[in-house]
Amino acid sequence: MARQPIVGSDAGQWGTILNTYLSVSHAADGTLNSGVVGSSQLQSSAVGASQTNLPSVASGMLLSGTLASRPAAASSNTGFIYIATDTNSGTLYQSNGSAWTQIAAGVSQSQTPTGTASGDLSGSYPGPTVAKVNGISVSGTPSQGQVLTASSSLAATWENAPVDWLNVVTGYGADSTGTTDATTAIQNCVNACIAQGGGVIYIPRGTYKITSTITCDQNGVPVYFIGDGTMVTTLKFSGTGDCIRHYDSSYYYSRLHGGCFKGIAIDGTGAGAGSSGLRMGDIFYYELDLRVLNFTASNCIGAWFQNSYYWTEQLHGRVRAEWCTQHVVFDVNASGAATTTGSFMRLDADFSIEGSGDGVVFQNGTYPNHGRLNIIGNFQGNSIPVTTAILRLTGSVPAGLGETNHANISDCRLDMGCEANNTYTPQSIVFGNSSNYIHNVTGTLSFYNGVSASNNAGNLFRFVGTITGDSSLTPWVPLGQTNIADATQTISSTTAANITGLKGNVAAWTPYKISAFIPYQSTVTAGTPVFNFTGPSTVYIRIAVKFYSASGCVKYTHYVALGTYPGPTLTNSSDLLCEIEGTIMFGAAGTLQLQAAEGTSGDSFNLSNGAYLELNPLFSA
Repeated sequence: MARQPIVGSDAGQWGTILNTYLSVSHAADGTLNSGVVGSSQLQSSAVGASQTNLPSVASGMLLSGTLASRPAAASSNTGFIYIATDTNSGTLYQSNGSAWTQIAAGVSQSQTPTGTASGDLSGSYPGPTVAKVNGISVSGTPSQGQVLTASSSLAATWENAPVDWLNVVTGYGADSTGTTDATTAIQNCVNACIAQGGGVIYIPRGTYKITSTITCDQNGVPVYFIGDGTMVTTLKFSGTGDCIRHYDSSYYYSRLHGGCFKGIAIDGTGAGAGSSGLRMGDIFYYELDLRVLNFTASNCIGAWFQNSYYWTEQLHGRVRAEWCTQHVVFDVNASGAATTTGSFMRLDADFSIEGSGDGVVFQNGTYPNHGRLNIIGNFQGNSIPVTTAILRLTGSVPAGLGETNHANISDCRLDMGCEANNTYTPQSIVFGNSSNYIHNVTGTLSFYNGVSASNNAGNLFRFVGTITGDSSLTPWVPLGQTNIADATQTISSTTAANITGLKGNVAAWTPYKISAFIPYQSTVTAGTPVFNFTGPSTVYIRIAVKFYSASGCVKYTHYVALGTYPGPTLTNSSDLLCEIEGTIMFGAAGTLQLQAAEGTSGDSFNLSNGAYLELNPLFSA
């Protein structure tokens, strides 16, 4: 291995050893061999400007800027480097004291393209337009705030950006603890929602102090009030007038329809006289999930649905109303526009009532026809006489408005399941006058535990279905419908008694096919059962009355007038059957009632389960 000579030794060999060492990195002429010097052979600062052909640049000798701002070459800037930032950006110049010399070329300026655009662009340069995004066609001209929305896998259009829910707490500062008045904050949120073209007003769980009316005239755009549930989101109203007034005054045929009030309770504790929780109207297809309570001052209403401009049709949902002077009211504004009607047609609603005031009221000519109405609840009475009603129909559309109509329920499904407690209780159904009516309605009316009877005094009441708990309301028996007695009944008097459930309404000058089936059983050794009908005067009757025992028909008689139809003499514990069939027509409308009496004083017999009366119109007069 080549090495340097060692001092004090290598006598006589120094020249040979040194030459061998130098030959490793040097040629015979003294120059360095290729690749001999690398980073490992150089020490720090071993190579300076004097050892290279590159100009050295000291601190402060590097300048930059536009060519126009470059200083003149002078002895004071000899060796300075200047970087041009405009034309041929990045070109390097060096001063020699008398001139600037280019020492490196920069990047040439880009050129403005010309010609026809292609790809995602269309038109010509220098101003092409965007026709596609990643190959997807784009149509339309955007307006401020719009976003690009895909209409298919190959096309997109410019549309309004999605609108988020407006949060009355986080967005508008409403206090959800019930401490600070939230009226202004919620009103500001309502105004913003209408201004943006409609949307959702979100009222998170909590209690909100409301001291004056929050007004929402949605003016042609749908507005939706949504809370977290009727048991956790509560507006606590302590003002007068309406807590929430929600309506649409715009031209009906140019507006966007819809709106709702869902998942929110309104508490009227402390509200003044004449107040209401929600007063809503003139909005098509409105949805409800409302709880309203404690509007107990005079003339207060829990949920008030009032038409002031047109109508409120396809209202749907549910209302839970508790302890209000009047719980739910459908109304027409007497000061409304000339186009105002009483229509709440195609109503589809459930009302749950608890309290002592009116349950559901249709007044001033309102009507929910072609819909469904369900009223359930517990109505508290009083120790003194009351004038309240579970269902009230009263009044007609005020003069000068869009129609003339009396408050009524027609062509609907009506179900009521209500009880009442106390000495004096509300009436089942109250008619304001003889012009208010229920017509072509089906369902079940169940009144129990002391509900007072209706004031029905000849009002048109054509109801098909089961009615229990109010004998003043008689079900109508139309084509194909049957009344069936649902319990046994003992007949022991010689005075005729109505057979429970065997009755039906009849129209004038309409022929009916009549069928009756009455099983009965003797309770004594002798006695003669007698059956008969009561009702309006007849103009035609042809019926056959048959009596059967276990051995077959024991008596068969034809009749051409309403009267008594005595059966065979009874024997103890004998089972018999009375069957009546024929055709009958009446000269006036009324109720046909089947009766029974014991022909022998002191004897008796039992009517059995399964008795029925069927009246089928052959055709209408």
